[in-house]
Amino acid sequence: MNRRVALALLALPTAALAAVWHALPAASPPLYDGVCLSDPYRLLGHTPAPNAASHVFGPVSDDNFMPSELTSDGTLMVGDPRYENPPQADVLLTTGTLVSPTEPFTLSITPVPSPATLPAGWTLDGNVYRVGAVTSSGVQLQPQSKDPATVLLRATASNPPKTLFVLYGGTWTRLQTVNAGCGDTFEGVSKTFGDFALFDQRAGGPAPPSGGGAPVIPIVVALAVVVALTFGGLLYLNRTPGR
Repeated sequence: MNRRVALALLALPTAALAAVWHALPAASPPLYDGVCLSDPYRLLGHTPAPNAASHVFGPVSDDNFMPSELTSDGTLMVGDPRYENPPQADVLLTTGTLVSPTEPFTLSITPVPSPATLPAGWTLDGNVYRVGAVTSSGVQLQPQSKDPATVLLRATASNPPKTLFVLYGGTWTRLQTVNAGCGDTFEGVSKTFGDFALFDQRAGGPAPPSGGGAPVIPIVVALAVVVALTFGGLLYLNRTPGR
């Protein structure tokens, strides 16, 4: 019976910790296995300048486009003064994201000036990057609905957490955003190409989805209480004679 009680007590903090991880906002910084070293952020209009990149694909049909990645480093090598560590913009495409069966197309990432109109209540962080795919005849391609593109942008800092937006057809659309790890990088999945940028929330801006996030501090306090009670119970069982 004592062993069963002890196992039950040990299960409590494990379950509480899992609940905290589940309740924390998606953009909360993850744990890293190692040290992340990154270069200073490169702003458009400053020196050194941020990089642009492009790559020619195709022609490709829905079933022969291979998963691909284009970063703002392009083919630059470590040691090149233009090399970004880590890349400030990155696009990931899966099989079937882009289709152009009769002609090749060029996928490009380009830092562009900030548009005059920005999402209300949000502050721009870093550069705006234009991501697009255009065929040799000038046709603009968009990701297939079943295989959207993943876009990663680096922020000037991880805190406060950033949110990725895309400007397409004159409208800014907010994307579900997660912290992608090293170098203050955030990522989101988009069904369209366009102008991508990271924003943080101004005071009085629109509330985040799900009503402003989880009450992190009360959850952490409750977890600490559960852990303290658990170890207190284990010590009591260990010291009680005849038990």
